[in-house]
Amino acid sequence: MSDQKPGQPQQPENQQDEDAIAFARGIFELARNGGTTMLHPLLEAGVPVDIRTSEGDSLLMLASCNGHREAVRMLLEKGASPDLANNQQETPLMMAARHNRGDIIDQLLEAGADPEVSDADGNTALSHAKTMGAEDAITKLSQ
Repeated sequence: MSDQKPGQPQQPENQQDEDAIAFARGIFELARNGGTTMLHPLLEAGVPVDIRTSEGDSLLMLASCNGHREAVRMLLEKGASPDLANNQQETPLMMAARHNRGDIIDQLLEAGADPEVSDADGNTALSHAKTMGAEDAITKLSQ
């Protein structure tokens, strides 16, 4: 999948388009809620592991910021990019740092996430953690 920003959403033209949008929303909800058991077969069936919302948030970002370790593990094993940025150039590591998800930070760093990447405002994962007072994240990212 490309590192380019996703295009602007358009209105569905027919019922099939609406069904496809509803299906995609369901996939994003599975990642947000840690639905690894249901998400795994969808990825096996060909859903792209780096599929993104209209804001550019990947499945890995959604699982990371919501603290779903098993979903993060599975997505990384399936080849999710640990540095794929959203429309604000935020990465899964930045989201995990902002939400003080120390265990997720470990997983992302082990998968090769770059802690030095900056978002559109010049913030790194560490600066996001400091802004939020996320002590566990600050400790992990300061090592």
